[in-house]
Amino acid sequence: MRLAIGLALSLSAVACSGAGSSPHVLYHNRLQSFDGIPTRDGLTLDAGTSRGAAIRIESLGTTTIRLAEVQTEPAEAVVLTYRRQLRTANLKGRADLELRWSIPGRPELFSRASEGPLTGTTDWVT
Repeated sequence: MRLAIGLALSLSAVACSGAGSSPHVLYHNRLQSFDGIPTRDGLTLDAGTSRGAAIRIESLGTTTIRLAEVQTEPAEAVVLTYRRQLRTANLKGRADLELRWSIPGRPELFSRASEGPLTGTTDWVT
């Protein structure tokens, strides 16, 4: 089974330390390069998509690709903005994007795309 996923994702985290302080960006990656991506096996950069640069994932079976790992500094509030676009080509299995985060002392949390897993060939899903 061969899997190909075109992926464009924008991830940023902003922290605010308290009253009167300005928010500042802790992490921002539009996935236009492999800088900051923990998992690189099976990834290629595809600069020629209709949505700009994207990361192409190829796998012969079930795989998990970690696209970012953000460590925050102590703050009263942290805002995480996560935008992604996904498309598939000749996918025999299923592809899904999810966001997982952990806060020390609490159970791991996650969020999945509302349209559910993709299969076959699809256009960009936002």
